Formats: sequence, structure tokens, C-alpha cells
Amino acid sequence: MISKRVLLSTILITLAVILTAAMISVSGGFDSVPQHSQLKARALAPDGPLAFETRHGTIITDDESKARWADERLQSAVASFIRNFGTAPGRGVIIELPYVSYAKAIPKAQRRWTLPWMSRYFGSGDAVKAGPGGHHFDNDSGMQHELNHLFFTAGVVPSTKPSQYGGDAPDWLDEAAALTAESPEAKARRRADFRRQVCAGRLVPLERFIVQRHPLIASPAMQKFIAERRAAAKGTPTMMTIGANQLGVPQHALQDFYAQSAAVAEFVAEISGDPRILSRIAQSATAASDRPNERYPSWTDDLTVGDQPLGTQFATWARASVRAGGPGCAASRIVN
Repeated sequence: MISKRVLLSTILITLAVILTAAMISVSGGFDSVPQHSQLKARALAPDGPLAFETRHGTIITDDESKARWADERLQSAVASFIRNFGTAPGRGVIIELPYVSYAKAIPKAQRRWTLPWMSRYFGSGDAVKAGPGGHHFDNDSGMQHELNHLFFTAGVVPSTKPSQYGGDAPDWLDEAAALTAESPEAKARRRADFRRQVCAGRLVPLERFIVQRHPLIASPAMQKFIAERRAAAKGTPTMMTIGANQLGVPQHALQDFYAQSAAVAEFVAEISGDPRILSRIAQSATAASDRPNERYPSWTDDLTVGDQPLGTQFATWARASVRAGGPGCAASRIVN
């Protein structure tokens, strides 16, 4: 889908969250139904918002129904994270954007991550049509996606440098961690996007893909945008949106990156038989190098079975995914 945020200092940048041409998810149900929990509310100021305490974090908004919606998203995201990484994330804060200055009212120990969310979408699970391609942004799935980004950098592979995408893990892995939290319908859309990518001859060989930078972050225009917005925010968490078309990045480049990140995650889980394989791969991402995308020590060798390199196995798997999805395409067009 869609959404991608980058934590730069304390700034949250959603690279596609909210109505930009980068959105590609559809609405639908999730793997588990969140349990309704008791929400304890307290006022943060006489004319300020309420802080709703939930099992996994604090939600700062002005309405209980909005808080319940956010809590359902939080519960689903936590369940997905535990399934894939084997541990619960620490507590954090989901905060409606106009009240972002109140985040510091929550003790730092209870604020391992902070997710601002625009009022226009806070409390709404509606799918919003975006772009001529007919893609949809699923707000429910979007928040869960962004939460898993934060869980990953807060508890698995942290960020040690303010100017990089996500944490110190390779960009595809940071993205894959978030993609696992999306709805089944969104995941099905990713698979369809991947089949189109393969048929169009745009599949990136695995050995190149796992060191590839996120296409938006690789854009000089994006780096300029980040620097300007970081300076304007002055350390206050915020949410910023920008689309690939505004940065001169081809729409298919962004869509392909998300689709192939999801495909690689599915591929390695399938060949390893390990539902927590992303956690194992993440453990190989260390802070020993100044170039985080080059830190992928031996996991590709560890997963290789037989004489064929893992990249060759992935290309074969990609062809099979095209055939499994319906009418195929010319095999000669599958790999660049």
C-alpha cells in the first residue's frame, strides 16, 4: 500500500499515507478481530484532548469513538507484529494531529513510539479512491502498516542515523515488516501488483533488490523536502504527505517496491517454513556499517537450498506466482 513513513529525528513522514498517487491498498477485514477493551480517559488540559489508556498504548483525541477505532487498529497491528517477530512492542502513543503538542504529557517510558494521524482520517475506516489507476487507500490498513513500521524500529532494528529510511535494516525489510500488518484484501492487491510487475519485465533481481533504497528516499527532491519539513517542525512530531508524482518518481517504481517487498517476505517464509523468518533476517542487520542497505550478512546463503542461488530460486518462484494468478505472460519478459 501506500503508506510509508520515515522517522527522521522526531518527525513522522508518511510517504504515501493519505490520498497520494502512491496509495495501493483496498479495504477489507483483518486476520483477527480486535477485542473491545475498556478505555480509561483523562483530560490533559481544561480545554484540551483526552488521553485514553489502552492495553498497548495511549490514544490522544477528543472523542471516544475515535479512540476505539484507533485501539482496534493498534490491537490488530500488535497481533501481527507478535506473529511475525515473536514479541510484543512497547507502549506508545497514537495522537490526533492537532493535539500533537500533548504527546509529551505521556511519560517517556510509556512513549517508545509516537504516531500522529490526520483528523480527516482519524476514526474513519473508509476506503478512499485515489488516482487514475483505481487504487484505493484503506485507512484501517494504513494505520496498522504505519504502526508496524514504528514497532519495528522501536523494538527490532532501531534507527541510528536521522537521514535514513526507517531503521538500520535494509529498506525492503523495513517495508516488509509493515506490510505484514495489512488486511488480507490489501495483501491480495500486492500480489496482483507483483504479477503485473513481473509480466512487465520489471522484476528486480533479488541480489540487487535487497540492497535497493526506497525509491522516494533515493530522490534528491525528497531529501530536500525532508530537510525543509524537519527544520519547520522544530522537534515536534508531525505527519507529512507527499506523492511520487510530486518528486518525479515514476508511479510504478513505488508500487513495484512495495509489491516486491511483500513478495520477497512471502517467498522467504515459504522456503524457510519459518513464519518468523523476517525476525531472523532482521537479526543480521547490525549497526556495523555506515551503509545500512549493505548489511545483509549471510541470510541469503542460509536460505539457499540445493545448487541454485537464492536469486534464481526467487525468479522461478516469481514466474510460478504469475501462472498461479491467472493468465500468464511471456517468460522472456519476466526478469530484467
